Amino acid sequence: MAYQVPKQWVHGNIPTAADMNKYSDAQNAIHDITGDRLYARPAAHALVGVDNDYHVFVHRYRWLYYQSTGTIEDIADPTNNTQTLSEDGEPTLLDLNTIGWLYPGKLYAVTGCTWAAESRDP
Repeated sequence: MAYQVPKQWVHGNIPTAADMNKYSDAQNAIHDITGDRLYARPAAHALVGVDNDYHVFVHRYRWLYYQSTGTIEDIADPTNNTQTLSEDGEPTLLDLNTIGWLYPGKLYAVTGCTWAAESRDP
């Protein structure tokens, strides 16, 4: 089953069982992709419900899993510190130790990707 973005709710909406099943289906699709790996720090959306392809991290773990093409940006200096991310339709693994400006504790953003998560395990 392919991942599909679940409905975004507004005040006054009444969810049905079919609507809520889409959330379960989305979680199952993500689990099919990632397996039983432990992602200790999934991204936080910078603007929840508004901009779902802008994920903010505090760098803690070595590996980044992501899907879709996009960029990694230094929030403090996006002009000089940006790296392009690309993939071929499957989730991709990136070794964050290969990015010179990214150090533990640094804030960074992943833009343009459907989802992203740091992991301690490759």
